[in-house]
Amino acid sequence: SNNNDLVDDGDPEQKGSRLTPVKEVLRRIRWDGTLLQNDFTVQYYDRVEESIDEATFDAPNNSVSGNEDLFVFAIPEHRIVSVKYKQQIVWDKDQRVDRVFGSMKGNGETIDVVIENYAD
Repeated sequence: SNNNDLVDDGDPEQKGSRLTPVKEVLRRIRWDGTLLQNDFTVQYYDRVEESIDEATFDAPNNSVSGNEDLFVFAIPEHRIVSVKYKQQIVWDKDQRVDRVFGSMKGNGETIDVVIENYAD
């Protein structure tokens, strides 16, 4: 079967057929005024340490070259493994979970629902 990427977003039945890219998740957190950036952390693979590291969403970029001022946007996208809201994973590449936009195993659950139901 030929997966035609052009037939997704417009058709609601296609919504769950692919995981929302992490860049879209990060952009949403950055620009959605209802979300507090410091509630989010990003887990990524550190090649030097050969381990999974964690960065707060609003951490400044002091280490990756380029003009990106936030570290999480400077990390190569393929090295990001998951995104957390407080202690709850809301996007996970390997588990195919997206609870920000509700794609794949997010099963339609979106970030506003996660926040509403989050128990501190």
